[in-house]
Amino acid sequence: MEHIKIDISEREIAAQERRAKRAEEAMESMRNRSPVNEFGIGPRVFSYDVSDAEDLARAFNEILDAAERESVEINRDAEHYLQQAAAEMADRAKSRDTDDGERSMARAVEAFNTLYDHDLTETEGWQFMSVLKKARGAEGSYREDDYTDDVAYAALAAEAAWEEQ
Repeated sequence: MEHIKIDISEREIAAQERRAKRAEEAMESMRNRSPVNEFGIGPRVFSYDVSDAEDLARAFNEILDAAERESVEINRDAEHYLQQAAAEMADRAKSRDTDDGERSMARAVEAFNTLYDHDLTETEGWQFMSVLKKARGAEGSYREDDYTDDVAYAALAAEAAWEEQ
């Protein structure tokens, strides 16, 4: 048996863990629905030829994407996204060992301004990240992460704007 070494950053691991949690919710919803729903859609069977880690990752992501798309029973109202964003921020606080969570933008903006001779504010940094998520959400298939992160970035921008006034 051949062993494959994969280098993954802590950030990528955390992102995949969050995605796996959302997929678990989606798959649970799929398990709980009747064999054929009102649209005539029944359970899906996935079959893949997996020869290496890249194939395995691709297959895993395709299954997660399908589970997220087909989970019509999971509530996706505004409150869901607010709660998801709050949970993500709490998770980042835990993974960064800080009480207030992800608050690295001030340092990032300071470094950017020094390197590129700009006068970007922390609020504008968070707004930039929000625009990035909106741009990603406008391309390709639906990814809940784009919207959840956008909600969190908007909240962080509001917090920074309050502090900057």
